[in-house]
Amino acid sequence: MVTMEQLSTNNRIDRMLDKETIGKWIGELKLPLAIYLRDNLKSSGPNWFQTGVIEKIKSSEMKKIATKSRDIKSLDEKALLEVFLGNWWGLMETNNIPRSFEITIDRMMEIRHKYIGHEGLIIDIHITGYKDLDTLIEFAEEIKAERLKEKFEKERKKEIIRLGKEYKSRTDDDLEPIESKEIEAEVLSVSAAETIHLIENYLVHSCPSRYNYTKTDYITFRLPPHGEMNTLYEIQRELPVPPNLKNSLEYFNSQGLTLEEMERLRNYIDGNPFTKNDRFYFLSRWKTLSKKPKPVKYTNGPLYYSIDQLLTNK
Repeated sequence: MVTMEQLSTNNRIDRMLDKETIGKWIGELKLPLAIYLRDNLKSSGPNWFQTGVIEKIKSSEMKKIATKSRDIKSLDEKALLEVFLGNWWGLMETNNIPRSFEITIDRMMEIRHKYIGHEGLIIDIHITGYKDLDTLIEFAEEIKAERLKEKFEKERKKEIIRLGKEYKSRTDDDLEPIESKEIEAEVLSVSAAETIHLIENYLVHSCPSRYNYTKTDYITFRLPPHGEMNTLYEIQRELPVPPNLKNSLEYFNSQGLTLEEMERLRNYIDGNPFTKNDRFYFLSRWKTLSKKPKPVKYTNGPLYYSIDQLLTNK
């Protein structure tokens, strides 16, 4: 628990996370990820490298490197993540990986792009740093990179203290955690640190269409550092938008959107850093969650609650 006394004692701790540091940590995951994939894919047969690695890589340059080296360790982080996703179903079943971990792999692709793959991208560590650390921890744990997991956990604790200075009016004692429940679930809860300002401004949320969420009529959004949920939204409608039609007023009109809804959607799409998202939710504010409930454990995956849980914090 981070107490007010601890926050006072550590009030000279400066924010240490930066783009270069997190990019370096992502790079440190490359070797254990390559070993994890190699050890799991070799059992599929003598042609494992061709079918399980080379054929799953999207980059022609990386394909050439893999073909020449015949060594999975020669691939970069992006190619290794593509191999992971390309073999997802087999790896999930063999290793009893939770279905929700596919979202963590997606998040690794996104943060790799932010910190390594796009040098000109300006990142607000204040918004994304803690959540990205959480993703690194989840990923390191699954690929058995224990040393890196411990390292990332230590950095997360430091970040909690730094973030805590900005949350002085709230401590862990103010926010009793509540258990997620999928039976009788009424509310979908997702993490939205990077896009909460867009959600609040335009009442639109999005995700990749392959995310298999339990159907609910309501949604709420978790924020770092504890996963607080501040507002309950009613889902007015879901709209699939193919990537090539994200700027098509004709398509929006064919889906029955009003001019006001079109404007909200286009503004949201323009500001959304997750450009591959193709399922969009139109929302309306339903209730303010005055007790600011939080989950038992902060996670990037989906959680589910009843309305009563969120309103009463029980």
